[in-house]
Amino acid sequence: MGGKLLQIIRQVGIFMICAQMILHFKPSENYGKYIKLLISIMVLVQLFLPAMEIFGGGGNGSFQSKMGFYTDILDKSMEEVNITSVTAEKMLEELTMEEIKTRINNQNLTGEEEKTQEGDAEREGTEAEGNIQIDRIEVGVND
Repeated sequence: MGGKLLQIIRQVGIFMICAQMILHFKPSENYGKYIKLLISIMVLVQLFLPAMEIFGGGGNGSFQSKMGFYTDILDKSMEEVNITSVTAEKMLEELTMEEIKTRINNQNLTGEEEKTQEGDAEREGTEAEGNIQIDRIEVGVND
């Protein structure tokens, strides 16, 4: 256990020396804070994984099994999302086609009803005695 701890400290120390060298040779001052963030995360991971192995019992293997479990759940969820999206697209396509057919039929019926109403009005005007049909009135002044 002592040898393992010494090895972890040595590994993190070497990494920190390399990280300082990278910070020293960075291309611009603007990148400094981003490089420091990445280095900090890497150091935490280097300390976290061996600590999990020491205190967690299984360590890396346990971590890998948990990652596999969550990867499987994610894959199943993605499959469900894909199936749902395909179903939704088909339903949307069917509803759109029904709406288009309904509008086309309404336009055809509207055109036919106008023709039928015009024909009915002409027939009513000629057949009924009390109805007066006025097509057009022109008012003009004769000189």
